[in-house]
Amino acid sequence: MSMHPWAIRTLLALNLAFIGACGGPDFDAVRAYKSFLEEAKPSLTKMNGVRMELFNVGEPQEIFTKFRDGLLPEVKRLAKLASDQPTPETARLAEIHTTLKKVLADYAEATTKLVERLEAARDDRDREAALVSWGELDQKFGADMSKLVEELTAYLDTQMKK
Repeated sequence: MSMHPWAIRTLLALNLAFIGACGGPDFDAVRAYKSFLEEAKPSLTKMNGVRMELFNVGEPQEIFTKFRDGLLPEVKRLAKLASDQPTPETARLAEIHTTLKKVLADYAEATTKLVERLEAARDDRDREAALVSWGELDQKFGADMSKLVEELTAYLDTQMKK
């Protein structure tokens, strides 16, 4: 199964966090954040898998089921995991994490609304309108995640140089 570029970079950032922070003053913060990212990895992988599967689904009921039973639980799990994670003590990592919490919360909200709209849809036009609206938010989510991964990677690179 192929992965979105931001998902691949997120998983690579996990490895960089472990390798890169060994000598810097932010070692404990990076190590704790690495633990959080490792905990998020299974849901991130499942969420990405469901997102890929959605491209191959044509039946309206199957689309609804994939969103409701596949994507939404993983998105909510990630949003809760990020929300429950203590804010890192280093300023830059705290800023990245705060943004991540918002991005995941917004995506969970958008996906919840989509499931509600799909459930209430009376016809294909209603379903299509709901999917188009969510698709725009999904693209924003992907762009936001890519940016966050770039910021996290840059932060870790800085820590490696210390």
